[in-house]
Amino acid sequence: MSGLDPSLPRTVDSLVRGFIDRGTALGAQAFVAHRGRTVLDEAWGTTHDGRPVTVSTRFPVFSACKPVTATAFHIAAQRGLVAYRDPVAKVIPEFAQHGKDEVTWHHVLLHRAGVSDSSLQLIRAETFADWDAGIAAICAMPPESAPGAVVMYHPLTGSALLAEAVRRTDGRSFVDFCRDEIFAPLGMQRATWGLPAGLEAEATLAVAGAPEHEDLFRRFNSPQGLNAVLPGAGLYCRARDLGRFYRAWCSDGGGVVSPETVRLATTMHDRLGDRSGTGYGFHVGAERKDPTFRRGNLASERSFGHNGYANSTAWCDPETQVSAVFLFNLAPSEAGDRRFNLLSDAVHRAVRA
Repeated sequence: MSGLDPSLPRTVDSLVRGFIDRGTALGAQAFVAHRGRTVLDEAWGTTHDGRPVTVSTRFPVFSACKPVTATAFHIAAQRGLVAYRDPVAKVIPEFAQHGKDEVTWHHVLLHRAGVSDSSLQLIRAETFADWDAGIAAICAMPPESAPGAVVMYHPLTGSALLAEAVRRTDGRSFVDFCRDEIFAPLGMQRATWGLPAGLEAEATLAVAGAPEHEDLFRRFNSPQGLNAVLPGAGLYCRARDLGRFYRAWCSDGGGVVSPETVRLATTMHDRLGDRSGTGYGFHVGAERKDPTFRRGNLASERSFGHNGYANSTAWCDPETQVSAVFLFNLAPSEAGDRRFNLLSDAVHRAVRA
C-alpha cells in the first residue's frame, strides 16, 4: 500500500462512523494519496436531504478552495501577467479608492490588504451573484488598516481580488480559466464554482449542527448563494478532486505550476503561531499545541494546506509525500471540533508505520 500501514482505511472508517453515530457528522468523504498513488477514496452517510453520499457526491468546501484560487493567480504570475509586489491598483485601478493604492498582491495573499470586511460586513455570499457588483463593492470599501500592517483573515474579499486579476490580465472569465488551466489538467472532473442548475442531485449542501452556523449556511444554500462565484469559499467538488489538486502540489506542481512556484507559495512568509504561518495561498507549518489543528499534531513543519470553515480540510506533507482531504456536510459546534485532527493524525501515523 505504497508504504502506508494497510489498516489506514479501517482506522478512518471507524473514526468517521463514530462521528456519525455521535451526531457530529452526517455525510463525509475522505481521500488520501501517498507518493502519487491513491490509497483511500471513500464516502459515508447521507446528504442534507437523506440521499446516500458516494465518492461522486460534490461537497461545498468553503475556504479550502482558497489555494485553488491562489493557484490561478500563480499561473498568471508565471506568465508575467501579474507580479506579487505590484499594487493591486495596477491591474484594478478602481481599487485605489480611499487610499488603498499601496496595497500589493503580496498583502492580499497574506491577508494583510486591510479589506477583510470583518467590521463592515458588506460582502456576503449573495453579493457575488453579480460578479461585477461584488468587485465594485470591494473596491469601494474604506481600508480597515494600513497596507501590510495587520493580519486579518479575508474570508471573501482577498480571493475575489486574485480572481479578478486573473480575469483582467488573461481575458477569460475566472471560471473558464480554472476549468482550462487547473480542473481539466488535474482531472478535477466534478469541481465547479457554485452549484449550477441541474447539478443539485449530484451534491450535498452544508448542514448546521450548531446555531453559530445557521445564518452562514442559509446564505450559502440560498439560490443567490448557489449561483454565486465565490473564489474564497464557493467551490463544490469531491474529496477526490481536491486530492488530485494537492497530489500535484506535492509533486513539484504536477505540471500546473512550476517547482519554483511551489517553493514560493509554500514558504512561510508570515509566522502566526509557534510553528505555523501563511504562505502565498496556503497555511504552512505545524502547530502541535492545538488539539483542533486540522493538519494534525504529527504534521511536519513543511506541511501546507487550508481549512474550510467547519466542514473541511485539505493538506499535503512533502516530508512524507502524503496528501489528504476530509469533507463533512454537517458542522457541529466549532469549540472542541477534533474530527480533522484525529483523522489527519491517523494518516500521519500510517505513513510513519
